[in-house]
Amino acid sequence: MAETEEKLGVLAVDDVPDNIDLIIEALRDDYQIYAAINGERAINIARNQPLDAIILDIMMPGMDGFEVCRRLKEDPDTRNIPIIFASALDSEEDVLRGMAMGAFYYLTKPVDFVQLKTVVASAIDHFHSYRTLERARNDVVHSFLLIDSGRFRFRTLDEAKNLALLLAKACPDPEQALLGLTELMVNAVEHGNLGISYSDKSRLNMSGDWREEIHRRLQLPENQDKYATLELERGRDRVEVLIEDKGEGFDWHRFLDMDPERAFDNHGRGIAMARALSFSQLEYLGSGNRVRAVID
Repeated sequence: MAETEEKLGVLAVDDVPDNIDLIIEALRDDYQIYAAINGERAINIARNQPLDAIILDIMMPGMDGFEVCRRLKEDPDTRNIPIIFASALDSEEDVLRGMAMGAFYYLTKPVDFVQLKTVVASAIDHFHSYRTLERARNDVVHSFLLIDSGRFRFRTLDEAKNLALLLAKACPDPEQALLGLTELMVNAVEHGNLGISYSDKSRLNMSGDWREEIHRRLQLPENQDKYATLELERGRDRVEVLIEDKGEGFDWHRFLDMDPERAFDNHGRGIAMARALSFSQLEYLGSGNRVRAVID
């Protein structure tokens, strides 16, 4: 197989060819770059090529980037491909609109190409982790649908993700439930039980050491027997879960909605996205080390 065929696919969408050339120059050593100068072409490529991320301009003639994003997120075949907006629109309203539509990240022009490389790598890692979970979910035995209630515990990221894909099977929309359950359960491990702060994760994501730090902290004596728990109640038309970790909690209020102050951070949007896309209700209790979620 040729080297280009082995590379992960990234689609660059911009009506200015020079902007596409800059993206190609920055990323071509690591990715197979596809290009589109309008929204219709972008959607066609997304539906017919193996893409791992999309870098999307907003201000384009005809179909703008917001409309392209909306159509891609409505299509089951493309809705999980991470979208990175790259636009000259930099108002708080535009940033929040883009993030609320499910974009993975929002970059403002002129684009910092060092940051672009980091964001693309992070988006693809997130996408591949989710896709692996989704494939595994499809292999889960259907007998789990018989469960009405249960209490589970988990300690590691793998345990959290495996349990999430199992529990998602009991939900009305397993694919969307998987996204939200994974987010809450991973948070319980990394932030709750292991005490990785927001600033810690920002630094670890930038250096690429996040997984190694998770592994290191799991081996510490004080964390050997530290488990998070999940309680599930399943009714006719809804599923309710209660997740509790052993941490001290956090200031959860500011994470429930998209916050423009964090729009350009390399993480910090998962709870808001889970709330918008996966749950009909999401409520943190007490100090924040307990969270209740309802899936209708």
